[in-house]
Amino acid sequence: MVLFDFDGVLANSLDVCLAACDTAARGQGHLGAFGPDTFADLDPLTFEALAERLGLNATDFAAGVKTAVQTNPVPSQPFPGIPEMIAGLARSHSLAVVSASHSDVLSAFLEANGLRPYFQHILGGDNPADKATKIKSLLGETPRDSDLFVGDAVSDVAAAHAAGIACCVVSWGWQPLARLLAQGPEHVAYEPSDILAIANARISSASGARA
Repeated sequence: MVLFDFDGVLANSLDVCLAACDTAARGQGHLGAFGPDTFADLDPLTFEALAERLGLNATDFAAGVKTAVQTNPVPSQPFPGIPEMIAGLARSHSLAVVSASHSDVLSAFLEANGLRPYFQHILGGDNPADKATKIKSLLGETPRDSDLFVGDAVSDVAAAHAAGIACCVVSWGWQPLARLLAQGPEHVAYEPSDILAIANARISSASGARA
């Protein structure tokens, strides 16, 4: 199985999410600005963690972000090359999304971009478990050598390793690549097609090891 984080990996959603965070924060009386580095050093990279950093109610903030994202008149789009990569992966892999964003947001994005049929599982932030626990719930106690998590945050690398699987970090996400590489991910993708090549190579390697 190949499992994906969502924001900054599949969805080019930074501007939409920054605007949503501003709206949600204003609802609690916080008027600070949210710039492009808002999430750069957040660990874990969740809306709840951002709210706690700002001294806001985390549950209300996350709910406010969800509503603002859903009502934004300009929805997030996939990064270039993502739809083609997903279609290619689905030929040989089961796919899942595991994200801090609400499951309704994830499903709406995938439906709008013709990607929902490719994904067998969607676990959003409305599921209260941490990301490692969610990954384990999908993979079971004995992950396969070919299983892979694709993310853009230090907490994604940590979650994948805690769940016993390899992590591929992307160069186009919300946290600096240098920071991600310091966490020891097994793979790096510089463009979406790299993910397809990496995942297929892991299947071939795992099959060879069993032969």
